[in-house]
Amino acid sequence: MKEKAKLLFALFTVLIVCISAGCGGKSSDAAASRSAEARPLVLRLGIAHADGQPTVEACKKFAEDVKAKTGGRISIEIFPGGILGNETSMRDSVATGSIQMASLGAGVMGAYTGAANLPVANYVWRDEAHMLSVLNGELGKKYIYEPVEAVSGIHVINGWPQPARRLLTVKPVRNLAELRGMKIRVPAGNSLYEDTWMALGTLPVALPMDEVYTALEQKVIDGLEMPTDSLYYNGYHEAAKYLALTDHMMYLQYLFINASLWNSLSPEDRKIIEDCAADAEKYHNKLRDDSLSTIINDMQAKGVTVSVVDIASFKAACDPVLQKWMNTWGQEVYDAFTR
Repeated sequence: MKEKAKLLFALFTVLIVCISAGCGGKSSDAAASRSAEARPLVLRLGIAHADGQPTVEACKKFAEDVKAKTGGRISIEIFPGGILGNETSMRDSVATGSIQMASLGAGVMGAYTGAANLPVANYVWRDEAHMLSVLNGELGKKYIYEPVEAVSGIHVINGWPQPARRLLTVKPVRNLAELRGMKIRVPAGNSLYEDTWMALGTLPVALPMDEVYTALEQKVIDGLEMPTDSLYYNGYHEAAKYLALTDHMMYLQYLFINASLWNSLSPEDRKIIEDCAADAEKYHNKLRDDSLSTIINDMQAKGVTVSVVDIASFKAACDPVLQKWMNTWGQEVYDAFTR
């Protein structure tokens, strides 16, 4: 009997230990879960634009609003000035998820679908309202955003209209004749830009943004084309003193997020992010519009000569490029976007 009692006692002890261990494990798991839920989701957002530009300020507002409306559950850190890489590398980083978000120009999507090249061709849109109705509507979703997401794993949240791109040079450009033979910087790796500026009679030079200022100083290039605020905030007007109001391109600056991350968020959080992005767009547009006249005035005060050009002649020179690239974006897309 004594041996049997000892055996029962030992079994009872083991049972108590197992139960205690099991309860402790559940408690530990629950505590870990609560701790994980308490930690905010921290997202990094990269942007090539300089600090102070409307796009960067709008991204900051976007981050503040998301944090406030999620009660701190989602925190977005903004990295301006190309700290996380150039636009192409940031695009690829969002695709792989090594960074979670980026605000990038429309041209970076051309690598994924031919239709995405059309919005960054010269003189495509009648005006900004036309561009916004197409790209922020069902046509943009059908022909660009959904195909890009399927191929790349990048989800488009929103697109903000940028100031029209203009030409800044070291010599005056008041007509096509004065432009011919000039060495104009174009974004590296984009043959559409090269074809376009060759059609305008220039010698396009592909350079990343971080080499442009030095190239101007050393006379490697005679000029560059960018949105007016980018020309100003990057200080290019210090090295080139002639601004031609070519208004050759209107395009969107997109807010991207890794698609897998986007799909992992709750519907409520996705709605908050979309609403905050829409509010940030309005904020961006006001900043942009309020700053443009001030920028031009300040550039002129610093010795920049502003020239109005005959846009019709510039557009006519670019028309053959649209036909050359028709097979890339497709006649169906071209007709749908430009009608």
